Amino acid sequence: MSGGDRFGAAAFWLPMSASPRYSLLPVLLACLLGWFVAPALPAQDAIAPVEQVFDTLAAGGRGEQAFVRVLTDNAESWFARWYLLEHATKSIDVSTFIIKDDIFGRALLGLLRQKAHLGLPVRLMIDGRGSGDLARSSAGFAYLKALMREPNVQVRIYRPLPKALLTAPVDVRNAIASNHDKILLVDGEWFITGGRNIATEYFGAGVGGQRVFRDTDVVLRGQVIGQQAKQAFDLEFARWDNRLVADDPDADLADRCLELDVACRAMGDFLLDISTDPSHLPGPRTAPLLSEARQELALQAGLRNAAIGTYDRYQPFYGDRAAPVVLLDKTSRVGGENDITPNLVRLIDAARESLYIQSPYIVLTKTARAALERACARGVQLVTNTNGPINYDHLVTQATFLHEWAGMLRDLPCCRLYVHHGPAMVHAKVFTFDDRVAVVGSYNMDPLSEQINGEAVCVIRYPPFARRNRLRIEKDLELSDEWTNRPAGPGKQATPSGPAPEAVQGALKVLSITGLAELLRPLM
Repeated sequence: MSGGDRFGAAAFWLPMSASPRYSLLPVLLACLLGWFVAPALPAQDAIAPVEQVFDTLAAGGRGEQAFVRVLTDNAESWFARWYLLEHATKSIDVSTFIIKDDIFGRALLGLLRQKAHLGLPVRLMIDGRGSGDLARSSAGFAYLKALMREPNVQVRIYRPLPKALLTAPVDVRNAIASNHDKILLVDGEWFITGGRNIATEYFGAGVGGQRVFRDTDVVLRGQVIGQQAKQAFDLEFARWDNRLVADDPDADLADRCLELDVACRAMGDFLLDISTDPSHLPGPRTAPLLSEARQELALQAGLRNAAIGTYDRYQPFYGDRAAPVVLLDKTSRVGGENDITPNLVRLIDAARESLYIQSPYIVLTKTARAALERACARGVQLVTNTNGPINYDHLVTQATFLHEWAGMLRDLPCCRLYVHHGPAMVHAKVFTFDDRVAVVGSYNMDPLSEQINGEAVCVIRYPPFARRNRLRIEKDLELSDEWTNRPAGPGKQATPSGPAPEAVQGALKVLSITGLAELLRPLM
């Protein structure tokens, strides 16, 4: 949430991210009122193999055989998005937590504008807190109004703070409830979801000191999965407390329209390795804007020599087979629907051999800890991969993790904890169960995903797919250090490898002394 798409619970202490996860006021109110009660979950079904759990999820026409491919490479993930949008012929729906005013954000908005100009209905929803400047500043908001110049475009901002505060008297957590979904749905059947937002750090190669994330998405094609994605999109898009962006006929948005159009053209040319002479382009602003866009793209050489090849030969599926897939959706807490948490618990309870979890933020709730304790009691091998103090993006969340990791391993003796040290920060949200079933989506292992934000995940029952996800996690373990409670030697206690930055230690000290750790914990 970015940095990643997470807003650290005490963003008011240190600006680790360009956009605060939530405002100071609701956090303080929440702390003072102590309204932090874990949601009641239905009683667990009898333990069953993970395939049987999946089959119950897919019952009643919810599941289907859909083509599915995992996207772990940043360049390929951008190729998939650009390809689907370029080839759209009927409709486009996009929901994202973050979209930034950079070459990737402007190019995508420009392509949406181009497709809308060709007559396609386009709907875009961004989060009121996650998208920061684009959702709130006059300069960023002008891009959205420029997109609205096309009559068949609808743009909505999910629960901007002034409207979100109206629901705070019911429960202060309502004020920070965001839509964390990542949905790109084209023609009702091409679908991408996962961990990536729309910004350079999710698709770049980290050249020139740029920070990038190691993330995971899936691209799918199927009628039923498309219908499920549309239902998830519609549910949040129709909320009364969203802000509808309207075209302002009195505003001079010609320059903003031009910026989007030029960014789209520059991206298309760059992907196809085409060079346009800007001196022949119309208008005095076109050539300078194209030059600026090309300077941004010059840092993205990975889009020219991606591991999968070049964009001109890209196809979404390369021998990938159809597999049974179900989309699980969770509205933010103001919507009250949660199809993810109880079913993740059911899958954990069904695991017999191994459970791999990769999540950028691990702050276990009572519900998650209890499920993992039951897995340990059955002898399940548990492997977790997350970020540590060398490579993190949210201060208080990291301080809380440092405060709790030893207790987590004490209570979960079957758990092996690996902390990623970079260079890219882990942002993937992936679960694999017994190498049989995999879950990929936007859902983190923390209270914010479990209890507050809207999320979406795909559950795939296909052993080769699950194994590929597990092997990708194991590859990330090569860039991780294992933290353990086991003594480092006679009379010595093991400690996390790598020095914790002073900022993390300072936040950890403040949390411990003030007692804020327990109060802020449900919001991390």
